[in-house]
Amino acid sequence: MSDLYTHSGALQNRQCVQKKYMSTKSAVQSVSRTANLHASAKNSLLCITQNPTIAFRPSPFQTAAAERHHTMRSFIAILLTTFSCCSFPCWVVADDFKTIEGKEYKNMTVNRVEADGIVLTSKSGIVKLYFAELPKDVQDRFHYNAAAAKIYSDQQNANLERLAKQQGELKRQADEARSQANQYEEQQHSDIAQQKAARQAAQNAQVRAQQLQARYNELQTEEDALLIQIGTGQVTEPAGKWNQRYVHPNVTQLLPFLESRLNNVRQEKEQIRRELQQINANR
Repeated sequence: MSDLYTHSGALQNRQCVQKKYMSTKSAVQSVSRTANLHASAKNSLLCITQNPTIAFRPSPFQTAAAERHHTMRSFIAILLTTFSCCSFPCWVVADDFKTIEGKEYKNMTVNRVEADGIVLTSKSGIVKLYFAELPKDVQDRFHYNAAAAKIYSDQQNANLERLAKQQGELKRQADEARSQANQYEEQQHSDIAQQKAARQAAQNAQVRAQQLQARYNELQTEEDALLIQIGTGQVTEPAGKWNQRYVHPNVTQLLPFLESRLNNVRQEKEQIRRELQQINANR
């Protein structure tokens, strides 16, 4: 048993020694590769220093990238040159213009060139001169083409006409909407006034009906009193200070007056009754 333990311990020691050897070998190889790289870099630097014409050979990827970069820089340079030569003088440099009729425009800057004319700006404002009213040298300078100018003018006129129609239609719609709004507002005011007048008329009718009803009750009371006076012959007349009741000595002489008064009371009652019926019917 002790021999077995001794053999296993020897195996473990051997494996440990092998691992340390392998790790040491790999470290040595890594140091060797690093030293070789440093040496090659140093030799290259020495060669370049001694002979400046020698350079590193670029890879194909670097070569393609350099070519694309060079092409892009050339294209941008061409665009800038074209813009500077063609566009810059047209709208930055001030110039004088004179029409065929002799009208002069001093220190004008060309804002833009259109097919039928040029748009000029200055301190005083903006103006458009048509090629038809400019000399031949100015027309040639800005490459005037009569056919293209006519087509452009027709298109502009058509656009202006269409825009005018659209604006006219919008104005018509706005006027119609404003008119409808005004009519609605007037109708609202009219309805409010009618409602107010109706309420006032109803209140007046109610007050009038109350007044008529009170008068009708008074007439009814007077009619009853007249009937009693005519039937019994008793007449109430003021007698001195206390309005005492007594039997008139000559009742037959007062009967025509009492009957006439009774007829007047009944006629007034009939008128009040009809007016009350009319008021109730109108409610």
